[in-house]
Formats: sequence, structure tokens, C-alpha cells
Amino acid sequence: MMNIKSWLRPVSALLALAGVALIWSRVVAGQMPPHGWLSLQLIAMALCVVHAVGWQSRGKIERWLFYPPLPWLLWGLAGLMIF
Repeated sequence: MMNIKSWLRPVSALLALAGVALIWSRVVAGQMPPHGWLSLQLIAMALCVVHAVGWQSRGKIERWLFYPPLPWLLWGLAGLMIF
């Protein structure tokens, strides 16, 4: 039986890949997303990738920054504003 922590990394990886697909589809369609929200989306995707590969930080700020709810929340907020 898998615990909840084992599901967090794959979800982060899927969110990062979904962000690439969604942004790419907008760019191909000729509709450039707003720059500020696009930047937030890319930062959230980067945070998701860092969490997905399993990087462990020692500092409290980095540990909080790469904990899944923050990147997922930023990803969702930027995704809503872009699309």
C-alpha cells in the first residue's frame, strides 16, 4: 500500500508537464499569454520539477518553498488567469 507522500512527486511531475502542454498550445494558436501570469506559471512549473526529482533542502525557507501545496497553488492561480 502506498502512502500519500509517494503520490506527491508524480503529481508535481504531471503538473509541470501539463503546464508545458498548455502554454505550448496557446503559443502555437498565436495567443501569447500575459507576460506576468506566464512568468508565475513558469516559476510554479520549475518548483514542481524540483519537488518531483526529489531534491531535499536543509533550510527552512527552501523546505517551505518546495513543499507541494505552494507550487500547486501558484500553478492553479496562474493557469486560471492565463486560460
